[in-house]
Amino acid sequence: MKAKKPYEEITVSSKHLPLRIALFALAIVIAAGSIGYGVSQLGRKDPGWYTINAAADEDALMYANGIRFEYYMDGSSDMIKAALRLIEEQYTAALAKAYKETDPVKSYPGIGNLAALNAGESVKCSPELFAILKDAYAKTLEGRGYNMFAGAYYAEWNSIIYSNDPASYDPANNEDERARLDAIRSAVNDLSNFALTLDEATLTAALTVSDSYKALVSELEIDSGALDLNLLRDAYMLGAVKSELETEDWHRGYFATESGLGVYLSECDGGTIEVFGEGEEDVGAISIAAGDSLSMFRCFGYYEADGELRSPYFTAAGSFGSPLTMVITLDEGGDAVACAYHNITMLDSRAPEKGSYTVLYTLKGEKVLRAAE
Repeated sequence: MKAKKPYEEITVSSKHLPLRIALFALAIVIAAGSIGYGVSQLGRKDPGWYTINAAADEDALMYANGIRFEYYMDGSSDMIKAALRLIEEQYTAALAKAYKETDPVKSYPGIGNLAALNAGESVKCSPELFAILKDAYAKTLEGRGYNMFAGAYYAEWNSIIYSNDPASYDPANNEDERARLDAIRSAVNDLSNFALTLDEATLTAALTVSDSYKALVSELEIDSGALDLNLLRDAYMLGAVKSELETEDWHRGYFATESGLGVYLSECDGGTIEVFGEGEEDVGAISIAAGDSLSMFRCFGYYEADGELRSPYFTAAGSFGSPLTMVITLDEGGDAVACAYHNITMLDSRAPEKGSYTVLYTLKGEKVLRAAE
């Protein structure tokens, strides 16, 4: 019998058609099962590091921007898949809550936050937000460079440094902008213009501003609220997120932010980090232990004016020119807020505070590695 070629027509009998249909359906099921098995193998999860992404939130589209969360998973593939789903859900909830509560611009239904305080409302705070406000207020009253009422000042400067041509609006080159910034700086550093009332018994807060500050806001057409956590916001947020995740028994991950924070959970050893300064020079190394936090202010890489570095890192009372190219503070206790605040005080005083910190910073034209006593 002559064998048929692959392209020759084959006539199929109509006998036993139901049987052939059933066999065809079975073949489809088997094929689908084989494809499914292949996909499941492709989706297999092995022990290792995973990037945890926060889910989208239509009310706060940018809430996870600039934050990376890495977590080490082990166990079987199914265990890892289940753990990834759970940690993403809990991370999303914790980060969204922290972001919305510290948002100085936008209010959210059912959430007391900074925006509501800026709008003149009496706000019922979560315990976490109340603790943040209390801590930020205490740091403001210390007068060491941090000011939670300098929202207008930081907003004005950020509108310059992130513009297409920041040098042309820099106060060293633009007299009108210099006068405007001087007026705002003077107003925000006069703390008599602001009164933050904190009722610990009811966890309520309220902000009032003076008539003279309101008049300045109107005159300069300022649309930014006074209350703003500015350089400490990311640290406060991640402190709250870290606490929540540790409570839920997640301990083997770390956070890194574009603002220069590194926050390590209690069972995540960061190893040694090489630090590179301006011009990619190797400045030194920092050893990171489990539970540590660090804050890095990189003051170079933006632009210079009047012979000084310009960056988003400056104190509310000082000038925009940074005396340091970079300042890093590491806290073995894992307090990211303490690290960032310490950096601010160093920019303000141009000298490291003595305490339980390892401080790495570089002066212009000189590499310095110092450990605070």
